[in-house]
Amino acid sequence: MANDDVPEEIEVLHEQFLHILPVLQMVFARGISHPSDVAIKEDGSRVSRADLDAEEVILERLLRAFPGASFISEERDLTEWSRCPSNVWVIDPLDGSDNMLAGIPLVSAMAC
Repeated sequence: MANDDVPEEIEVLHEQFLHILPVLQMVFARGISHPSDVAIKEDGSRVSRADLDAEEVILERLLRAFPGASFISEERDLTEWSRCPSNVWVIDPLDGSDNMLAGIPLVSAMAC
């Protein structure tokens, strides 16, 4: 992607997501075909197996790419992933859970 206007971290993030995209597509497809695999979180919101699987795939890859970084993910407590307060990534592993649970294949993954 080499662009002088894009920070190196963003280029690395882009490359990592290109590698995990096929896996996320399988996770999302499995979630759409098995919408009953859901639990209720402490805050009352729903979390699916696909949410947790997508989170695991993303964090595993990004922890290798950014070993000194901290990660805040929708499905986990900050303290579990807290490493470096000056380099923090925010992740929503499956944005569109309600769509997926309704069988609507409009979902995404987000990291910033």
